[in-house]
Amino acid sequence: EQRMRRALELAPDNAGNSGNLANLLANVRKDYGEAERLYRRGLELAPDTAAHAGNFGAFLLARNRPDEAEPLLRRAWDLVEGVTSQATAEILLNLTALAIRRGEDATPYFGHMKSLLAAGFGRSPWQFEGLNQWAEQQLGADQAEHLRRVGDAVLDEAQLADLAHEPWWQAIEAVPVNEPLPAAD
Repeated sequence: EQRMRRALELAPDNAGNSGNLANLLANVRKDYGEAERLYRRGLELAPDTAAHAGNFGAFLLARNRPDEAEPLLRRAWDLVEGVTSQATAEILLNLTALAIRRGEDATPYFGHMKSLLAAGFGRSPWQFEGLNQWAEQQLGADQAEHLRRVGDAVLDEAQLADLAHEPWWQAIEAVPVNEPLPAAD
């Protein structure tokens, strides 16, 4: 944390420094007030960066502010332009949760995720603790479990084999990542 704060002090207009410290404060320190301030600053400095919009959107969703989260997550989705990456999968997982919460058919979202996971991408350390807790409180048990299982596969390729044995996942038709998502209601 000290190094991140020092980097921000040395380069206060570096959006990455703001975003990195915001992630640490939100996910490790649980200092949500300062994390939100830094997420907003990072987005102000780099409004066309999917990582900033996606991370701030995920943060807001975990804080049970879905109406604020969705435009940021949709913007992040548009900015990744169908790139096959863990960041794209993270954005999509949050958008899937929002669709389920609205009572939409989440099949198209899971179909996009199926294509992303099949294409493969490099994984880096991350967690979905906030999303999983939100899903347990806001969604039905089955939907929350489905999101958790898909999230596990996003973070760990070894989890794909287990997911592939799930009947609900087998029933999902893959949708190309560059196909548009359903429009928000």
